[in-house]
Amino acid sequence: MNEFKIGICLGVSGGPASIGGASWLPRDGSGNTPILHLDLARNRGWYDGQAFAAEALALAAVDGVASGGTRTVGDFVAPDAPELLANGDFAAGIGDWTALNGAGAAIVSGQLEMSGAGLTNATVRSGAAATQQGKAYRAKATYRKGTASSSVFAFPSRSPTMSPPGNGLPANATTVALDGARTFAGEGATHYLGLRTASGPNGTVYGDDFSIKEAVAFPGFVRT
Repeated sequence: MNEFKIGICLGVSGGPASIGGASWLPRDGSGNTPILHLDLARNRGWYDGQAFAAEALALAAVDGVASGGTRTVGDFVAPDAPELLANGDFAAGIGDWTALNGAGAAIVSGQLEMSGAGLTNATVRSGAAATQQGKAYRAKATYRKGTASSSVFAFPSRSPTMSPPGNGLPANATTVALDGARTFAGEGATHYLGLRTASGPNGTVYGDDFSIKEAVAFPGFVRT
């Protein structure tokens, strides 16, 4: 999953058209207004206590994208979002990173080096990161080929065996480091982040700066 798609009141009938008073906003039983409201029918919007004279302006405030009648927002990771993955920069050495399916693992110049030849699904994975089902998370990593003949990619998984390898970050078929990122849905209480090659690896690949942080749709979004 790379984006949030949510229905956000794109058409509202009735009520004054005044922007300043915002009396047109829907309210819950306690009288609270939504943090984000897009009214396509009347071309107006509301976000974080501010009224917008055009729906497009409110959408832009949350870095949203319009496509016909669809509005897409997200994802957003707060600057102070806590890091959920321990030792993603290998400051503590190999730590609880685990080699799977015959792969070799070592720390070389502060990076994770994975090696092997003639292997299937060679992987080195992190320790467990605490997650919650139904929440969204952004996985990030930097990775490149060394002497390997196969491309390399990183991916999150709820399984300690890292199977199946869904939600993969973009593959890198070069020796130039790629900063990859992918937003994924929490599927359980723990997730892992792994480094894998498409085949082989028949040589070495490298990874660093692995990270998992919670992502939300936009600033101020609260999951209920």
